[in-house]
Amino acid sequence: MPAPIRWSDDDDRRLMLVLETPGINHRVAAELLQVSKSFVQRRAVILQMRTLATACSADRNAAGEDPLPPLHPISWGALQTG
Repeated sequence: MPAPIRWSDDDDRRLMLVLETPGINHRVAAELLQVSKSFVQRRAVILQMRTLATACSADRNAAGEDPLPPLHPISWGALQTG
Protein backbone atom coordinates (compact mmCIF):
# COMPACT_ATOMS: atom_id res chain seq x y z
CA MET A 1 0.00 0.00 0.00
CA PRO A 2 1.43 3.40 -0.92
CA ALA A 3 2.34 5.89 1.76
CA PRO A 4 -0.35 8.49 2.52
CA ILE A 5 0.04 11.85 0.83
CA ARG A 6 0.74 14.73 3.18
CA TRP A 7 -1.31 17.55 1.68
CA SER A 8 -1.65 21.07 3.07
CA ASP A 9 -3.48 24.28 2.31
CA ASP A 10 -0.30 25.53 0.62
CA ASP A 11 -0.41 22.50 -1.66
CA ASP A 12 -4.03 23.33 -2.52
CA ARG A 13 -3.02 26.88 -3.43
CA ARG A 14 -0.18 25.57 -5.57
CA LEU A 15 -2.56 23.14 -7.29
CA MET A 16 -5.01 25.97 -8.05
CA LEU A 17 -2.21 28.07 -9.55
CA VAL A 18 -1.02 25.17 -11.69
CA LEU A 19 -4.53 24.33 -12.91
CA GLU A 20 -5.28 27.97 -13.75
CA THR A 21 -2.25 28.10 -16.05
CA PRO A 22 -3.33 28.00 -19.70
CA GLY A 23 -2.53 24.70 -21.39
CA ILE A 24 -2.21 22.72 -18.16
CA ASN A 25 -4.53 19.75 -17.76
CA HIS A 26 -4.96 17.24 -14.92
CA ARG A 27 -2.30 14.90 -16.30
CA VAL A 28 0.35 17.62 -16.56
CA ALA A 29 -0.57 19.00 -13.13
CA ALA A 30 -0.19 15.52 -11.64
CA GLU A 31 3.27 15.18 -13.16
CA LEU A 32 4.33 18.61 -11.88
CA LEU A 33 3.05 17.96 -8.36
CA GLN A 34 4.19 14.32 -8.33
CA VAL A 35 0.78 12.87 -7.49
CA SER A 36 -1.67 10.75 -9.47
CA LYS A 37 -4.08 12.22 -12.00
CA SER A 38 -7.02 10.88 -10.00
CA PHE A 39 -5.74 12.71 -6.90
CA VAL A 40 -5.60 15.97 -8.87
CA GLN A 41 -9.12 15.35 -10.18
CA ARG A 42 -10.48 14.69 -6.67
CA ARG A 43 -8.77 17.77 -5.21
CA ALA A 44 -10.05 19.91 -8.09
CA VAL A 45 -13.60 18.76 -7.36
CA ILE A 46 -13.12 19.48 -3.68
CA LEU A 47 -11.78 22.94 -4.53
CA GLN A 48 -14.61 23.38 -7.05
CA MET A 49 -12.18 24.17 -9.81
CA ARG A 50 -13.13 24.22 -13.46
CA THR A 51 -9.90 23.53 -15.26
CA LEU A 52 -10.60 22.12 -18.69
CA ALA A 53 -13.14 24.63 -20.01
CA THR A 54 -10.38 26.77 -21.50
CA ALA A 55 -8.89 23.73 -23.24
CA CYS A 56 -12.13 23.05 -25.12
CA SER A 57 -12.89 24.39 -28.55
CA ALA A 58 -15.47 27.14 -29.00
CA ASP A 59 -17.80 24.57 -30.61
CA ARG A 60 -17.58 22.30 -27.55
CA ASN A 61 -18.23 25.18 -25.17
CA ALA A 62 -21.24 26.19 -27.26
CA ALA A 63 -22.58 22.61 -27.05
CA GLY A 64 -22.94 22.99 -23.27
CA GLU A 65 -21.97 20.89 -20.27
CA ASP A 66 -24.03 17.78 -20.99
CA PRO A 67 -22.43 14.76 -22.65
CA LEU A 68 -22.59 14.82 -26.42
CA PRO A 69 -24.99 12.36 -28.07
CA PRO A 70 -23.59 9.49 -30.15
CA LEU A 71 -22.28 10.53 -33.56
CA HIS A 72 -22.32 14.22 -32.66
CA PRO A 73 -20.06 16.10 -35.14
CA ILE A 74 -17.65 17.16 -32.38
CA SER A 75 -17.10 13.69 -30.89
CA TRP A 76 -17.18 12.02 -34.32
CA GLY A 77 -14.54 14.44 -35.59
CA ALA A 78 -12.37 13.69 -32.55
CA LEU A 79 -12.65 9.95 -33.22
CA GLN A 80 -11.70 10.38 -36.85
CA THR A 81 -8.66 12.56 -36.16
CA GLY A 82 -7.46 10.32 -33.33
